[in-house]
Amino acid sequence: MWYNRRRWVKNHKQSNKVKGEKEMENTNFLSWIEYDGKNYFLTKDDLETERGIRLLKTYDYSSSKESIRYLLIIEYYNDGNKKLQNGAFHKCVDFTDPSRFPTEIVQTLKDGLFEGFGTPIETLIPKLREVYTAVEKAAYDTMQQIKQKANKETDREFDLYLQHKKNYTDEKISLWFRREVEHKKVKIKATKEYQKTKHTIFWNLFKDPNNRIAAWR
Repeated sequence: MWYNRRRWVKNHKQSNKVKGEKEMENTNFLSWIEYDGKNYFLTKDDLETERGIRLLKTYDYSSSKESIRYLLIIEYYNDGNKKLQNGAFHKCVDFTDPSRFPTEIVQTLKDGLFEGFGTPIETLIPKLREVYTAVEKAAYDTMQQIKQKANKETDREFDLYLQHKKNYTDEKISLWFRREVEHKKVKIKATKEYQKTKHTIFWNLFKDPNNRIAAWR
């Protein structure tokens, strides 16, 4: 009983910090490694290969931590000696000027092969930034409403536990624990739906050159 009780209390304290809830962190950057006169980077097609899928089980490329993206690039192109570790690591967050990126990365971005890696709205013409922002905000608000409802239900059940914990059996604690896990799943799903919506609207707009600022056409 004591083990389950402690586990449930610890789980509740962390209930608002679940994996997949990084939607407000800055992920709008591109990373590449320069080595021996060549630039190494990853595209969505690379991550959909057997090797890419395997690596994504270990590394989250949507992470805002650039170190994670560098590790993925190194591991993806690893030929046994991890030579890319000795390369020059590059990161750029300013998409207003394509000249900040290597030529091959500029073309890859224009081809839509970085879809899902971020939503650099500064590449869009002003009126379409407004369109994107409106859709993104509506999706974000919907996600927040779902999360808040789940959090309230979690808190309500935890308050009941605090009021009657002496009468809680192992079976009842286990039941409530499973319900809290379900609440986390609801929040993770809401976050994924938000991410999907904002990436879909951005990349659908970006694919048309006429929707981009002159520098990116």
